Amino acid sequence: MFDGLLAIIAPHVCIGCGIEGSLWCQGCRDKSPAAIERCYRCHALSPVGKTCRTCRKASPLYQVQAATRYETEAKRLIWKLKFERARVGAHEAADLIATRAELFEDTILFPALAVWPEAAAWDLAARQAQAVRGRICHSLAGQDTGC
Repeated sequence: MFDGLLAIIAPHVCIGCGIEGSLWCQGCRDKSPAAIERCYRCHALSPVGKTCRTCRKASPLYQVQAATRYETEAKRLIWKLKFERARVGAHEAADLIATRAELFEDTILFPALAVWPEAAAWDLAARQAQAVRGRICHSLAGQDTGC
């Protein structure tokens, strides 16, 4: 709510193109590079980010996906969200996650770069992305959020 009021007085400027009105505009989000599909542990190329057979023996995670590469605008968005308290960045991140992630019935969204107190903003991003796709979600603490 406070972000909404503040945006009227001092609107956000896109971190990609500088256009006023959004922290990361839809056009710049659409241009963000796709993440390379790899096993999250050994970084071997793997379709849809599936954990490779070797690493699956030591990990309960079957698949880990990233919405975009952690560089340029995406990196700046994370920076603003974490260190400048630009909570509206959670909305832009959620939109990107919801449109790019290939979600299945047992999918749990977990924003990997979250650290408390920023965890609340990332939990918001996960909730929003889950709501868009109509899937189950869990908070960063691993507790059911009921969304």
